[in-house]
Amino acid sequence: MAIRTVRLDDEAEATLRQIHEATGLPIFEALKQGLRCLNQQVRDATKQRPYDLLRAAGSRPGWICERALYGDAARRGYRDSQEAAEMILVDTGPLVALFDPQDGQHKPCRGTLMEIREPILTTTPVLTEAFRVLGPASIGSDSLREFVEATASP
Repeated sequence: MAIRTVRLDDEAEATLRQIHEATGLPIFEALKQGLRCLNQQVRDATKQRPYDLLRAAGSRPGWICERALYGDAARRGYRDSQEAAEMILVDTGPLVALFDPQDGQHKPCRGTLMEIREPILTTTPVLTEAFRVLGPASIGSDSLREFVEATASP
C-alpha cells in the first residue's frame, strides 16, 4: 500500500465532506470509489466509437441529412439569421480524424467532440470527401457509413 499526501482545494474538501455526511463513508473509501468511477469512465470513453461520440454530442435521427440540406433556420422558416440557433459546421478534416484511429489528430478530435455542446452540422460534399479520404474499404469509412445510415431520415 502506498502513502500519498494530497492537497485538496476548498471545493474538493467541501465535496468530500458532503459525501461523508450523506453516505457515512470514510474519506479514503469515498476517494477510492471516486477513482474507480473515474477509471471506468475513462475506459468506457476509450471504447466509444466515433458514432457514439457524435450521438452523445446531441445528434438525433436525421440530423446529418436534414440539416445538411436545409439547416435548422431554413426548416423553421427564420428570416433573420440572428434568430437561428448556434451550431458547429464540421468540415472533412475533423470527420476523417474522428473516424480514422490512425490519424494524428484522432485523440484531440475525440476530446474536442466530447466537449462540444452545440449541435453539429455537415454537408453532403464534406461527407463525400471524407469517404474518399478514408478509402472505400477502410474501417473508418465503414464507421462513418454506419453513422450516416443510423442518423439518416426515414
